[in-house]
Amino acid sequence: QVSTEISGSVLYLAGRCPALTFTAGMPVVTDSATDFDLGLCTKLRNGDRVSVAGTVQSDGSIAAGKISLQTSGTPR
Repeated sequence: QVSTEISGSVLYLAGRCPALTFTAGMPVVTDSATDFDLGLCTKLRNGDRVSVAGTVQSDGSIAAGKISLQTSGTPR
């Protein structure tokens, strides 16, 4: 498994915290081991720009280890 970091806009957000799936340039999956910056899991929305660090899985998705919001807007 290869470690990677990507950033992009959240698209096709689905699931329920902590088990989310979305696309941010690549498919991303989260679980109870994912570190969400500042409680981001419940605040994440389509269109948010995020940085994702994780491991590339055999299906091409990223198992997210950490997700951080990349916005200069007002915190939610």
